Amino acid sequence: MAAARAKLEELLGPLQLQELKLRLDELQQGKPEGIISTPGGGSAGVTFKGGKYASQPLVPGMDKNAAKAQIQKLADGAPKEYKAALQGYADSVDAGEDPEKALEKATR
Repeated sequence: MAAARAKLEELLGPLQLQELKLRLDELQQGKPEGIISTPGGGSAGVTFKGGKYASQPLVPGMDKNAAKAQIQKLADGAPKEYKAALQGYADSVDAGEDPEKALEKATR
């Protein structure tokens, strides 16, 4: 009986070590957590790895400089009474507003 137990421990030792290595490799892989929206109408995938969250862009959003240029073009051709409001929308992009939403507001 003791010999069988020793043989079993001899066989299980390497298997347990291999299982631990596989689990460690699995833990080092990033786990997908979902998809979030990003400014400008884009999206990013969120992963959890090593106790931290990270995001990788999936679909790029609207470029804030392109949105500001479009709003500025609208302001250049707009009547005088609308220029200040349109400039405010362009400035709001620099203040952190979503470029897509600012452009949408400016075109209403």
